[in-house]
Amino acid sequence: MATKSTEPMPEAAHVKALDRYKQYLIIGGMPAAVNTFVQTKSIIAPVEIQQQILNDYTADMAKYASAYVNMSDFKIYGADVGLVTLKSGMPAQLILATDEPDNRFLGGLAENYVAQALACNGHKLYYWKNK
Repeated sequence: MATKSTEPMPEAAHVKALDRYKQYLIIGGMPAAVNTFVQTKSIIAPVEIQQQILNDYTADMAKYASAYVNMSDFKIYGADVGLVTLKSGMPAQLILATDEPDNRFLGGLAENYVAQALACNGHKLYYWKNK
């Protein structure tokens, strides 16, 4: 629910929203993974489905990888933050329980989340490359 209020969100709602955000970072938005999570209420249950999706993506990307010579010209974002989290090997418990400002992976994951949200809403993605 969008709001134009400048009042802070009630603490209980803020905590719940952060919990849902952290769950989303782990599960992502792939329909089969989400359905499994909804049915089981387990953040572990969708892993097998996510792994199969990753395997399929990897096999598909291998077909095109040799077409690019200079990969430093690209910044790659995952199409789904849940798949990015799984591929990273980061334990779900660290994402769910984290309050660590030093966790660099969470910063990158948040960047991927924002890129995913912008792209889904029709925005072109740009990034700064320091020469």
